[in-house]
Amino acid sequence: MNAGQSAKAPFNFTTVLTVVLGYERYLRLMGLLFVFGLLLGLSVYIYKRGQYASRSVIRFYGFVDPATAASGAKSGGGINYRAVRTLIAQLSGRNFQLQTVRTIGAVGKGTSWEELRQDVLPGMRVSLLDEAHFQVDVYAYLPEVVEKYPQAMLETFYSWRQEQRRAYREEAVSRYVKELEEVRAKMNEQLEKRLQFEEASAIAEVKVELDNLSRLPVEMIRVRHVLGEMERTRALLDRWKDQLDIVGKLSLLAAVPKYGNGGGDVGRVLRPSDRAKGQVTTATGAAEGGVTLAPVVIQPDMVKGLEKWEELEVERRRLLEELGEAEGTFLTEHPSVLNLRAKLAEVDRGLERELSIALKAFDLEFLRLQEELANIEKSLPAYYEATRQFDETTQEYDMLEGGRMAWSKAFASLSAEVEKLDFSVDREAIEFENLGFTRLENKNPVSPSKKGIATQGLAIALALSFGVPFLLMRMSSTVTQLEQVERAIGVRGLGIVALAPGEQIEVSRLDSGDASERSAAFLENFRIIRTQILLDSDVSSKQVIVVTSPKPGDGKTTISANIAWSFASMGERVLLVDCDLRRGRIHRLFNLDNSTAGITHFLNGTANADSLIQSCSIENLSVVTRGLAIGGAADSLNSQRFKELCEKWRQSFDRIIFDSPPMLGLSDTTLIQDHGDGVVLVASYDTTVLDDIATCASVLRKLKAHIFGLVLNRVDFAVLLNAYRYYYYSTYYYDDAWGGEGEEGAEGKQSGSEAPVRRRRQA
Repeated sequence: MNAGQSAKAPFNFTTVLTVVLGYERYLRLMGLLFVFGLLLGLSVYIYKRGQYASRSVIRFYGFVDPATAASGAKSGGGINYRAVRTLIAQLSGRNFQLQTVRTIGAVGKGTSWEELRQDVLPGMRVSLLDEAHFQVDVYAYLPEVVEKYPQAMLETFYSWRQEQRRAYREEAVSRYVKELEEVRAKMNEQLEKRLQFEEASAIAEVKVELDNLSRLPVEMIRVRHVLGEMERTRALLDRWKDQLDIVGKLSLLAAVPKYGNGGGDVGRVLRPSDRAKGQVTTATGAAEGGVTLAPVVIQPDMVKGLEKWEELEVERRRLLEELGEAEGTFLTEHPSVLNLRAKLAEVDRGLERELSIALKAFDLEFLRLQEELANIEKSLPAYYEATRQFDETTQEYDMLEGGRMAWSKAFASLSAEVEKLDFSVDREAIEFENLGFTRLENKNPVSPSKKGIATQGLAIALALSFGVPFLLMRMSSTVTQLEQVERAIGVRGLGIVALAPGEQIEVSRLDSGDASERSAAFLENFRIIRTQILLDSDVSSKQVIVVTSPKPGDGKTTISANIAWSFASMGERVLLVDCDLRRGRIHRLFNLDNSTAGITHFLNGTANADSLIQSCSIENLSVVTRGLAIGGAADSLNSQRFKELCEKWRQSFDRIIFDSPPMLGLSDTTLIQDHGDGVVLVASYDTTVLDDIATCASVLRKLKAHIFGLVLNRVDFAVLLNAYRYYYYSTYYYDDAWGGEGEEGAEGKQSGSEAPVRRRRQA
């Protein structure tokens, strides 16, 4: 039933009964709220004014589109829902309702909308019935208003619409005519600007000039490329001037663009790394093997299509071959040999002349190209300026032309609007027909209705009486049941402890033989808690048990003492230790001395371990009180001295119960739990907040402490829901189960272990 529950219980009869019983605690509040709801309904009936009502049906048709009618086109079939919604909004408008009631004569000109709603017309609604009819519902304090309103509404609409249309047409025509004149003036202005711009900018001349200058970038790139090739050729001639013969030099010059075959293979240099080993000869004709090679230039006789110097080179090679053959056949002074030598000398002189001419032509061309490049670079600013001027001129021209076209379209649009207004001057687009009333209540008021007011008052009373408690239960974050904790934070419930008067531990009365039925039920709860701890299979040792709670006042000290009693009743040697060094009160429960022997005395060295243990009236139960409150004593709980004391107690007792301080806001419990085998959390019924328990569980889990479970303390069995939910914790259960034998029959004789509990609790 609380907001802290994380899972919903299955829906069954038990769930329904639990919900119903949960309202018991709010019975007085529910009664007050129920009476308040009834009184509210009665007040409405007494003070509410009588209202009359009418309902009429009006037929509408038309919705002619003036532009469509003027053009001769047929309008599409079907209803214009957009126009209908606009019409309904107009008829339902505040000013329109006020004007309609003025037409009837029910109010004067000075009446405001708020006064109309309060004194005359509390409600009016126009709703669409189908594609040709709508319905008008009128609620008024005056009978004549509900009777006359529908027809007066139509008359008001016609008058208002006619006035609005005429005023609108006059205003619109005046505005459109003025705008047409302005647009026409703008069109003429744009045309004049364009003509002036064409004349002033000379856009055609700029285009021609740009076309003439557009070749400059391409020409500059070509000239730079040729100059680069010529500079490279000149560098090669200087580098290899002693290694190349005349033919090699001419070949290099021929490889430059605008010379020879425009490049090709003649004059291409083959470096030593480019030649296959043993395949190429040097310039002197020596084989390559082991000799430093000179660069080789492709010779004229290696290609076809020769120029004059190339023909001379071919002729020279032929003469060299013939001379070689002649010298092998004839003597040195033989006429054939001399003739061949003379021809060879003539060819060499011709090659030298060709080389000289080629070098001069090369230098002249280089100078010419440099001068041409300089002229091109000087002309580039003019090219860039022409380009910029042309782009700006073109852009401005396009803007002027676009502006002129825009004004032309605006003129055409305005002309069409004026034509529409001329056509629809006095034409009504909508016509109505009042089909009469389907309901007319102008004799007897329809509101307030006795039956309606009674029903509404009863509904309000029930809603308040059940809704407010339901919200209070949903918003409550306190713990009221063990299953709530188990579902929300995963801490199992060990049991519940009934609400008992005072803070007594209910031990001496039982041992003295005068235990009442209430005492028997009270103590049986701790036997159940004890059994749940013993049945915990998650830890092997359950010798040292730490009992704590989220905050002070949850009853952990009483729970600690009674858990200690439950183990002592089994015959175990039990030691109850008060570890709440700030506000511990175990000594008060057992009426023991706390001034000379206690935990704080041992921690500060004023008492020894044996003097701490005190006996009480309960058999097998020993108690260690807290001692006098000393500042900083809580920090000593984590000392080696206290650890050795705990180990000594483990050797002497079967069970040790630590009553530790509350967890939230204090660090004591986080120190004490390290000496225990597990922790028992205590929560107070309908007082402890679920989030506080979740925080404690989270801290303990981070410390890797084992949590035995949670004990729900101070459960009030006077509440029917608790009596039903925890029936098996009540005295009636024990009376039925053991036939009135009391506690002795329920407990039986046990030696070292607890008899199993028959049932733990009712869910």
